[in-house]
This record gives sequence, C-alpha cells and structure tokens, in this order.
Amino acid sequence: MLNCICPMGGGLMNTLRTIAASALLAAITNLSPLLAQTQPPQPTASCAPTNGLNFVCGAQTAPPEVKTFNAHGIYLRRVQVPGLYMLYVVSHGELESIQIFTVDVKGLEPSLTWTGCVPMPEGNKAYANLGSRATSSRVAANAVAAFSDGTIIATVPQRPGTTNAQRLRGEPTGDVVEWKPGTDSFRVVPGTQLAGNNGIEISLDEKEFYVVSFGTHTIVVFSRQDPRKPLRQSLAPGFMPDNLRWSGDRLIAAGPMYDEPACGGTRLAVVDNPVLTSCHRGYMVAQFDPKTMAWTILNYAEPNPAISVVSTGVLMGDTLWIGAASAEGIAYRPLPRPAGGAR
Repeated sequence: MLNCICPMGGGLMNTLRTIAASALLAAITNLSPLLAQTQPPQPTASCAPTNGLNFVCGAQTAPPEVKTFNAHGIYLRRVQVPGLYMLYVVSHGELESIQIFTVDVKGLEPSLTWTGCVPMPEGNKAYANLGSRATSSRVAANAVAAFSDGTIIATVPQRPGTTNAQRLRGEPTGDVVEWKPGTDSFRVVPGTQLAGNNGIEISLDEKEFYVVSFGTHTIVVFSRQDPRKPLRQSLAPGFMPDNLRWSGDRLIAAGPMYDEPACGGTRLAVVDNPVLTSCHRGYMVAQFDPKTMAWTILNYAEPNPAISVVSTGVLMGDTLWIGAASAEGIAYRPLPRPAGGAR
C-alpha cells in the first residue's frame, strides 16, 4: 500500500511548504548528516549575512521570483543555533544557481528565509577547453551537498556539447563542481567525469564523497583530499540510482528500474522515444555500504502513475518515505519488516 501526501494546489508557496516539510522531517528524524557549521563562509560579494553565513549573490540580491522559482536537488545541514538549518537548493529559475535558505523549525510550522545564492558557472568559463561548444549560458546542476566548512559541491550531468544518449551509453558526460568560501565561482573538480553525474552525498567523517553515475547505474567514491581518481565503485542491483542520502547512519539510494518491460526496456533503448522515455517505471530503494560496497534491497515496486520517476528514499523507523521527479507530493509505505538501524 502506497500513501501520498500532496499539497493543495501548486505554485511557489506550496513548493516551499513541501521543501520545508521535507526539511522538518529530516531535522526531527536525523535523516541527513546534520553536522555543526564550525567555520562559516566568508563574504565575497554584496549579500546580506544570515546567522553569520555569507554567499556569492552575484546579480541576484533578492529572493527568487515566485513565477520562475524551479527547485531540483536539496540538501539540509544544521548550523550552530538550535532549531536552525541551512537548506541548499538547486535552482533552474532565472539564474542557474544553488539557492540557500535558513530553515527555522523552532515553531509549530517550519519557515524558510532566503539567505543568498551561488550562481552556477558559465559554460565557456568552466569549460574553456571545449571552445565553441561551450557558451556563456550557465551549466545546470542536478544535486548538491555541503561540507561543514561551507564548501558546496554539486553535480553537472551533462557538460556543454554532450547528449542524453551519450550519458545513457555510459560515456563520461558530467562532472562535480565545487565552490569554496572566499572564491567567486564554482570550479570543475578534475577526475570526477562520469556518465551523467547525478546524486551526491558526503561521508559522515567528510573525508570522502559519493557520486551517482546515472548512465552506468553505479555509485563512485572519491577522496575529498585527492579526487583525481575514484577510490572504488559499485554497480547497483537492477536499478538506476538517482539520489543518495543518509538516513541516520544508513546510506539510501533510490531510482527507477534499469530494464522496465512496460516501458520498452532500458532507458537507452527508448532514448529517442519521448513517450516511452516518460513512461512510468517501477522503482527500487536500497541501502548502500560505502565501505564494503555492498547493497541491501529495502523495497521495490511496480510502475505507479501516482508517483512516477522515483528519485529519493529516506527511512523513519520502519516507514519508507519516497520522493519522485514526477508527482504531486511525497509518498510513504511501511517496509515489509522493521528497517532496523535507522535513527
């Protein structure tokens, strides 16, 4: 039985309420590595500080416009003030960027306050070696994560000049980009080129970070100190991981089935068919051990049009919460047996 929690109506406010509710869920159940912000970023441009944090706003000096706000990946981190968190949001609105909000969960309902943003880099600056294939358009991010020192990392699934077919064929099309406090822009992290860099997460000790290669349905582990070569990698069992997030001390991946007969087979097989590409695929949620690289399947299900393109799974006791890229809300379902180990 799959249950759904859907906002009444659409628009930015309901989007923000959904984000805030998700953030509250994470805050009260420890679903993210919520570490203390010990070294606040230093200001690099005119941007009003909030709770001692400063970011690069560039041309944006006000919150995102209601009509153009378009949220994608999100990441939550606790700051030093009790009840306050920083929420990092990939935005595809007027400015391709990482938007940062303060989440206040001290009241009866969570609230969001815009803090600032870090614009994504322009293609011809981030990828100067690509020549005319890279334009001044800013590259689009997919997922985001942040270290306790304020450093932000994000995934770019397709660099300028690459195609979705290349990504699904397993060719390296994307990168991880990094912004450090005190710098004025993101930079490409050498060595992180994968087939459609998708979900990203940070190890609990912050010595490593994990990246989903969507095209090869693989999770790749990098050293933060020296990411020029992957440390290890593991192929997902029968599905294509999208997002990757901690649920307490358990790392959870979720995504669509790799081969869905109801949709014409693999994503690559139907890459040129827009109808079958958007077909409702079954999904899988699994726990991943980044040390042993072993997988434990937690849940899988047949296609469900009510919550299509499943991309995220988090645990709360023996209940699995599910997010999807094509759905009106978030869903939940009890696991066949208590998950155990979730905190």
